[in-house]
Amino acid sequence: MIIGKAQYEEYISNFTDKKVFFSINEGENYIKNTNASSVVLSLKLCNLYGALNTLKQKKLNSYLKDFYSKSLPIISNKYGGKVDQISAQYIVAVFSDNFKFRNTTYSDILKDAYSCAKELMSTLKANRYSVSISIAMGDLCFCQVSNTEVLFDEVVCMGEPMLLANELINMSTVNEILIPENISHMVYADKELRASWSIASQTCDFPGIGNCYIKKLIKL
Repeated sequence: MIIGKAQYEEYISNFTDKKVFFSINEGENYIKNTNASSVVLSLKLCNLYGALNTLKQKKLNSYLKDFYSKSLPIISNKYGGKVDQISAQYIVAVFSDNFKFRNTTYSDILKDAYSCAKELMSTLKANRYSVSISIAMGDLCFCQVSNTEVLFDEVVCMGEPMLLANELINMSTVNEILIPENISHMVYADKELRASWSIASQTCDFPGIGNCYIKKLIKL
């Protein structure tokens, strides 16, 4: 669910530095349509359970604070993604021309999400965080939830890209970015990959989605 800035700041106030600012407004102010072509990015912190076993509470808080503080500005401030979910080691973000503050083409949004995934991987790996990432694109349904039903306004995103990004992140391993076939042209067009990335392919069969040909970008 994409919710307002105040709610997210309250939700993760114990884990993020004050310097982190979310580019999130109240839902009814920035959603243009109920359906829109979008890109979903899912980020997983792979070694969280190892950290739980080795770090004391104070150091664990610092560990998560640093992870969020490095990840969220890249997603929200640099590439214009909206944070949809933060849950322990997972961050899910949506990139869409459905947000009123964006005046870009769908191609631009896909490039933003792809570039965001690569920068997240490079930045977090350089800071000794073991992560994996998935991205998926397609139509999302944006549902405004009335505040008569919940404590605050929410925008809930539903659709196949959300399901596929979730399936891909669950099968991913450390240092991987998983990309489905309908985005694979981004990989072929990327001339900067060869120096520091390995590229592999795989076919998967997901319940409710079917066969999916994916590209694996593995950060060296």
